[in-house]
Amino acid sequence: MAPAVAAAEDLAEKADGEGAPGLSFTDDSYQTTSGKTLTVSVRADALGAIEELPPDVLFNPELVSFKGVRPVGGGTLTASAEAGDKPGMVTIRLSGRPSEASGSLIDIELEARKAGISYLMARPAMLATPEGEAQPVDGFNSRVVVR
Repeated sequence: MAPAVAAAEDLAEKADGEGAPGLSFTDDSYQTTSGKTLTVSVRADALGAIEELPPDVLFNPELVSFKGVRPVGGGTLTASAEAGDKPGMVTIRLSGRPSEASGSLIDIELEARKAGISYLMARPAMLATPEGEAQPVDGFNSRVVVR
């Protein structure tokens, strides 16, 4: 099968809520000014019911700080956060079922502290389903430009 055909079939499966689950930031780069709060959105692809999905989100704590997370995917989706093992790391815990398998999932609130470019990355995580299955979810990246 040609690579382009395989890629198109993979996109069609994800649009139907099938295929491997995935997460991504909605933008490759976000821009804000120091002292302002920024909303960073995370999108889901082919995501069904979640028993637990705990991605670690990392950022430069000198440039931005974590303010909160809220679910926007509808359904029974819940989201909470806790401080990670080191500064600039937050573990976001997701559970429930979003109203759609693909679309907006959560909004992360960050506060810009000072000018610079901060990395914004989510580490790979394991998705635990209510049926007891474990599925890997790839990491994803973006950046925050603070002026």
